[in-house]
Amino acid sequence: MTTPGCYACGKEAEFDDLPPRECVVHDQHWRVAHAVDTAVPGRLVLLPRRHVAAVHTLTDAEGFAHAHFHVVPRMADLPPEHRGPGIFELLRRPARERVKADQADRTARSLRARPHEHLNAR
Repeated sequence: MTTPGCYACGKEAEFDDLPPRECVVHDQHWRVAHAVDTAVPGRLVLLPRRHVAAVHTLTDAEGFAHAHFHVVPRMADLPPEHRGPGIFELLRRPARERVKADQADRTARSLRARPHEHLNAR
């Protein structure tokens, strides 16, 4: 089910034509995408493949726009002020500092090719 005006639902409607950054990996219920407008390479978003209104029920009952989850890498050089909730400041960076589409696509392809290697890296 998709909802008009919902960004994530709009991407789901284009699923077969999505670039790598919009579909790192997927199954029938979930899709992992590289976050948009972020200055953090590898910042991922876990999205349900149908419109979800509330995390606790995963139905449309609660009226949220579209539930999703962020997966944020913790690079060794990440400044202390950008750890924890401060990471959201990196979503507000000027366009010149944001991850470009081609870089997000390279990251997506790398993660897709070796998902277990990346999950176990520290």
